[in-house]
Amino acid sequence: MCDSCHCGLSQVIFYLCDMKKPQKELTGKELAILAKKASDRAWNENFALGLPIVIEENGNVVKKYKDGKTEVIKKTTKS
Repeated sequence: MCDSCHCGLSQVIFYLCDMKKPQKELTGKELAILAKKASDRAWNENFALGLPIVIEENGNVVKKYKDGKTEVIKKTTKS
């Protein structure tokens, strides 16, 4: 569990990335690698289930599909 809110975040991170180190010992570089692995896994799982992913791209919120199709959900305003 994360120390501040007991949300179980560390267990989720360990599950997603098969981590060997406790979360509080991660360096910035390790955290970046972990985030990339978790993101890749989420993309792959969604695509395997036939689901799109939702991301921000070029100032828009878009759905991206496995076949490469992109659907704009909402245009965002740039500050």
